[in-house]
Order: sequence, then structure tokens, then C-alpha cells
Amino acid sequence: TITYTVVITNNGPSTAQSVVLADLVPAGIAAVSFSVQRATGTSSCGAVCLLGDVVLGEVVTVTMVGTVDSSVAAGAILTNTATVNSPTVDPNPGNNTDNHGTPVTNTADLVIRKTATPSPTVAGGPLTYVVGVTNLGPSDAQNVTVSDTLPAGFTVTSVTSVPAGCTGLPCNVGTVPAGGSASVTLVGTVA
Repeated sequence: TITYTVVITNNGPSTAQSVVLADLVPAGIAAVSFSVQRATGTSSCGAVCLLGDVVLGEVVTVTMVGTVDSSVAAGAILTNTATVNSPTVDPNPGNNTDNHGTPVTNTADLVIRKTATPSPTVAGGPLTYVVGVTNLGPSDAQNVTVSDTLPAGFTVTSVTSVPAGCTGLPCNVGTVPAGGSASVTLVGTVA
């Protein structure tokens, strides 16, 4: 989650009438909710907040909470821009817009599990290993590579993957989205 806090202060000299706050939510943020804290008046908030009249010296705090999409790339900058306006003449309109850039990092908790079929296996018979990778998130895992140190006496005859693309080891299964999975299947024979 990410939280932006916008603080609006009426420095006067008059009451600001019909105040509107526009908060430009950056692409890559979803499930946005708004809350308003103020001593007087009523407000309604969404992509645009209708704050009504803001009296001289009043401070209005608008908090926006959202969820950063798991596919936002590391190194991206999410820039939130807030602009407040009123039809009341403002002696200093240059301070009615502010923005904040937040850098993004990625974290992905990968889990790997390996199964063998049949188990127990028979010397001279077939053996299949399935290596499953699950991404517990919260970010998408980019360029996921599966490596496997195979036991002596096992000869690989084919390697396949889901998503498709691998024919050998190590196997790059690409991007595994948060909550998603990939697998590599190794078919072979036991000496």
C-alpha cells in the first residue's frame, strides 16, 4: 500500500469558497480510498474532493490510500500531484499545486518445490521431476530462472516448462506474477 497526505491551509485573508482538490493519482495505483479530516464543514472525496468553504486559518487534511500494482517496475517513480482551487481570488496561486515522487522497489518471495514420479522409482525405469515455482509476492518476479542439480544416474530426455519456452537447464520461465506460478518438468531414465 501507499499513502499520500495532502494538507490544505487557508492563509487568507478571506474564506475560500467552494474549494476543490484534484489529486492526480499516478498510473500503477489502484483501489484508492480517500478520507478528510477538518474541524468544520463537510466534504466529499473521490478523484476530485469537494471541500466546500474553507475559513481563514483552517487546515484540511486529505489522506489517500492505494495499492501499488505488483507489475510496476523497480526504479519507476510514482508521482502524485495535488491541486487546490477556489473561485475566491488567491493572492498567491503559485502554492496551490504540489507533487511528490515515490521510487518503487520490487520484492518477490519465491518458493520452489520438487516432486518425483514414481516414488519409489525403479532402476532402469522412467523418472519425472516436476519443479514448481510460486511467487508469494507482493511484486511480480522478473526473469525467473530455475536451476536443478540432478542426481548421478539420472539421464534427462526432455525438459518442458509452463509457461512454454525451456528445453534445457537452467530454465528461464520469465515473469512470475505475484500470486502466480510456473513449472519445469524433467523427464528421464534412471540408470
